[in-house]
Amino acid sequence: LGVYRLLIFNSYGSYLTKEFIKYCDNRKIILFTLLYISHLLQPLNIVIFQLYKHYYSKAIKQAIQIGSVTGCTNFNKVKFLYVIELICRQTFKLSIIKLAFR
Repeated sequence: LGVYRLLIFNSYGSYLTKEFIKYCDNRKIILFTLLYISHLLQPLNIVIFQLYKHYYSKAIKQAIQIGSVTGCTNFNKVKFLYVIELICRQTFKLSIIKLAFR
């Protein structure tokens, strides 16, 4: 396609292997490292993404419980797409995002 993509990551050195850089070059992926500022983004990981994981796990458990009654216990991509909107609405609220950066 000729489309370039940007991959933003922290400055953790183990990511930058020769193989990884070559892989990215071959696939037109531009690497951009956030030098020593990943700690500023940590509130997202601690609050937002932990909450996201909580609601995601809850959705899987509910789907399996319902599936055990209906005979369909496989949580597949279609079921994921069905619940992802609810998970995002529960997680990415302005009040929660503001709380994460307090």
